[in-house]
Amino acid sequence: MNGDNGTSTPHTTQLRALLFTDLCDSTLLVERMGDAPAAELFQEHDRLVIALQQRWTGQQIDRSDGLFMLFERPVDALGFALDYQQGLQTLGGKRNILLRARMGLHVGEVLLWNNSAESIALGAKPVEVEGLAKPMAARLMQLAQPGQFLLSATAESMVRRVSGDVGDAAQGLKWKSFGRWRFKGVAQSMEVFGLCGVGMPTSTWPRATAKASRLLPLWRRPAAVVAQGCVVIGILATFWFATRPEVAIAFAERDWVVLGDVRNMTGQGVLDEGMGQAFRISLEQSRYVNVLGDLKVRDTLTKMLLAEDTPVAQDVAIQIARRDGARAVLLPTIREVSGKVRVSMEVVDPATGQTVYTLYSDGSGLSSVLSSTDNVVAQLRNRLGEAVVEVKRASAPLPRVATPDLDALYAYARAQVAYGEGRVPESIRLFDVAIGLDPGFAMAHVGKVRSLVALGRRDDAREELGLIEPLRGRLSTREMLYLQAWGKEMLSPSETASIEAWKTLADLYPDHHGANANVALGELQLGNYVQAEQAAKRASVSQNGLRSAALQLLGRTQIARGELPQALDTLRQSVVAAQGHHNRHLAAALAASGNPSAARDVLVTLPTDGPSAWLEGRSVGIDNLQGAQAAIDAAQSAGACEGPSSICEFLDVVALVVAAGADQCITPATVRRVSDPLIKLAEGQGQFDRGQRLYFALAAIYAGQRSGVLADHQTMGRLNDLARNIKDPRAEQLLALVHANDNRMRGDMQGAIKKARALLNGSELFQAHSVLAMSFSETANPGLADKEIAWLRAHRGVAYAEYAGSAVLQSLNVRDSRLPPQAAQCRAEAPGRAG
Repeated sequence: MNGDNGTSTPHTTQLRALLFTDLCDSTLLVERMGDAPAAELFQEHDRLVIALQQRWTGQQIDRSDGLFMLFERPVDALGFALDYQQGLQTLGGKRNILLRARMGLHVGEVLLWNNSAESIALGAKPVEVEGLAKPMAARLMQLAQPGQFLLSATAESMVRRVSGDVGDAAQGLKWKSFGRWRFKGVAQSMEVFGLCGVGMPTSTWPRATAKASRLLPLWRRPAAVVAQGCVVIGILATFWFATRPEVAIAFAERDWVVLGDVRNMTGQGVLDEGMGQAFRISLEQSRYVNVLGDLKVRDTLTKMLLAEDTPVAQDVAIQIARRDGARAVLLPTIREVSGKVRVSMEVVDPATGQTVYTLYSDGSGLSSVLSSTDNVVAQLRNRLGEAVVEVKRASAPLPRVATPDLDALYAYARAQVAYGEGRVPESIRLFDVAIGLDPGFAMAHVGKVRSLVALGRRDDAREELGLIEPLRGRLSTREMLYLQAWGKEMLSPSETASIEAWKTLADLYPDHHGANANVALGELQLGNYVQAEQAAKRASVSQNGLRSAALQLLGRTQIARGELPQALDTLRQSVVAAQGHHNRHLAAALAASGNPSAARDVLVTLPTDGPSAWLEGRSVGIDNLQGAQAAIDAAQSAGACEGPSSICEFLDVVALVVAAGADQCITPATVRRVSDPLIKLAEGQGQFDRGQRLYFALAAIYAGQRSGVLADHQTMGRLNDLARNIKDPRAEQLLALVHANDNRMRGDMQGAIKKARALLNGSELFQAHSVLAMSFSETANPGLADKEIAWLRAHRGVAYAEYAGSAVLQSLNVRDSRLPPQAAQCRAEAPGRAG
């Protein structure tokens, strides 16, 4: 019982004061305040509870949104309750919010015992309390209105006469009887009293509940008379209720479910984890039902202070569902019944903890379990409200879309677990085992592609994509769309060619977190910041196991939109979701908000060899007018690069851009050294990432232009041909901007202004305004130049968050958002043409 495994201390009966409290509207409070401020509030609340517990010698038995406390002296319980309400008022007053708790106090005999160390290690509470007094106190608390303190007659008689012992808090206390109440399951009615101190309502009558009702004389209960008259109607209605369609559970389209661990009672170990994956694959074919992901389940277990590998049995699954807003808990079981293998699914309503119904399918032998799983899932989807025709249309048999080989399915399940736990190389090995057992297991190939990309092995991932092509017929609709999007991502020459494929997946499966995140990233690359924010919001819901990353993405879109207070709040939420780990985008938001010192404080907590050092670290340095050091650091990072070629290419371009942002001179030879290999790679028809390399080459040439280095006509012709061939929207825009700047440098100001203005459509590159500002300045038109400079300063968020070409132009953007863009000063020192 409640964790007692037979090794606990003996039970003892003792008289105790039992106090239950419930913090009102705590979930709504989190929604209004945001995760980070709410977490800070709850930490301060916990410190208040600990201090009062020590002062009034209380013993905390349990807590969730409220408290269950035991006291040896009832007057101590009274003192705790009064000080607690006063403390809540103080906490709320600091934040200009209303904090209230409902409270119930009863005195009675209870059974107490200490659980053993073994039980506590398995999740039991240190002390267990049972007895009729416990539900009596809990129901008193449930009767109370927000801010109200209710006592049983027993408690009132014991504390009223000694209330002076609580000190100043007893001044002005008022007591009121609310009459006699009957509690469900208790033969004798009980008088209920209310106690009022400062700020505590006493005249408000308690609220009746399903487990407690006020006793009234018959003449004051007209409803009882009416009820007798309704008996006949009830009898007539019985037939209708007996024959009407069963309302199983309040489930709506796209609601979430928690899939518990499979109870395998067959003794066949191969079914332990493989069948859990089978149920997940079958369920995820539905566009009606959403399954909480493994990563999110693990994250929630951590927040519940449980180990990530805690078995997801019924009680744990119910707690997860309540925390994450899931509407149903699904508990699969496999057992032998009368010589058959039975696959069953118990459906539990997490709101009540009650089993709503159980579905099952029988088959012969282990080979039947996959088809039985399909049968049970089809029944479930129909019972939850999905149309039968849609179930049939959108579903394919598990042996076809997964694998008929149970050993391969087991290896695949282990690979998925390894990937979710961050053991990516091991996941690749296990995916290979699954593929070796069933070479046609397309989903195992897809999983391997994802793992290879996570390790930066993009060429290996592309090779794996080629192996999947003949196996498309063995993928579910959801997985096939996912594969198509990855194919566009990996094989297309344009950086943004995959966005439409991700949109298709998100349209058909609106709660696919990965699809929504990739749509947001694509829109961010294109400069469509409103659409990016909308998609990022869909990805950053609480059910996303990678919510911290999704919140970072949302914060980046908000930075780009100039919503800096919202961005800071979002990115701080991402830090909380990441268990306190900062990220570079928080530094960008702080710097864009005009707080570079706070941005530096964040950056020093991050790795020195990551994007924060390569991008935000250099840009914040320029923002702080420390461009010379930023340029040195960028050059050192580029020179020391030993990573994949794509990383070294990126660092070479960043070094050039940082030098330009620091107003340093760049020689034509340096521009050629960086841009020529990139142009050559972009021209190679067998090369990948051609759009990105074209953008990088253009960024290098533009950085050179800012130092007075002209690109020759032959190089510009090659770039024009590449842009027509690759058709990358952002590279085409940067090419047009390079042309406009070339016009400016050659003295054709009207041509420069015309070309730069043609780019202005709300999603233009930040540097379009820099070129315009320089062009207007050089035509002696200070009014229009000042207008562009004002735009640059007003859009510091775009300067930091613009993501085209992996944000290689960020440092120049930041420089121009702080200082007026100026014509190059290095022509005399570094004459010549690049290319």
